[in-house]
Amino acid sequence: MSIFTLGLFSCASSSEETIKDNDFQVQLQSYKPKNLKQDKKILLILPPTGGMNFIDKSYARRFARAGIKTKILKNWTNDNEQNIELSIHTRFYKRAQRAIDLVLEKYPDHDFWLLGTSVGGLHGSITTARQPQVKKALFIVAGADIASILVNSTQEALQTLKKLRFEKYKYINDEEYLQALRAVMPYEVQKLDIPKGKLLGLIISENDKVVPTKNQLLLEQLWNAKRVSTPNHGHTPSVVYTWLFNSNKVKNFFLK
Repeated sequence: MSIFTLGLFSCASSSEETIKDNDFQVQLQSYKPKNLKQDKKILLILPPTGGMNFIDKSYARRFARAGIKTKILKNWTNDNEQNIELSIHTRFYKRAQRAIDLVLEKYPDHDFWLLGTSVGGLHGSITTARQPQVKKALFIVAGADIASILVNSTQEALQTLKKLRFEKYKYINDEEYLQALRAVMPYEVQKLDIPKGKLLGLIISENDKVVPTKNQLLLEQLWNAKRVSTPNHGHTPSVVYTWLFNSNKVKNFFLK
């Protein structure tokens, strides 16, 4: 059976799930396997920019087929706020951690495994360092030093934002912009305690300019993480390549 078939047909049922905390709301897509094999474990998938996509759903079905309760973090309150002011990063990362924390808090008797891609990996790496409930984590084309990533990323939206900020705030150079960003970042993995007793894995893109390869290597170095695969592609092609050809490696990282 091909990977495409596995992505389209599943013995798991899917449903939407909402968690509320006062005026804050988190939406999940939950996959319940028919043949549950890990009763007290949940795999939480953290999507890249743009939100839940076909690849995330394919991974979720694959893990549900393997008997794992799986959830995709779809969105949370104000996750799409747009503003050129620097403090948006403070709110963005705090809200993301609040959203993930609410999921963990709803299932206090469960251990969590995290699978995060790109910005989902950035959020997940912070959670892995902060939350003892997370026991395993695999991140695809994620990295450390978020401020540096924001400065150096070639992603079109970040390049446009950088240009607008240089015009508004009159930054002299990238270093000045970097220090301004570091002042507003609520979390940076390199400043958090290194996770102890956790299985940590990375898929690193050798030619990434969106989340620069050097930042991915920094995360690997900080955590002494296990490198699961090293695609020789750019950012998005590495995500697609991993799904097409290394989905079994992703699954086996958690299940073996």
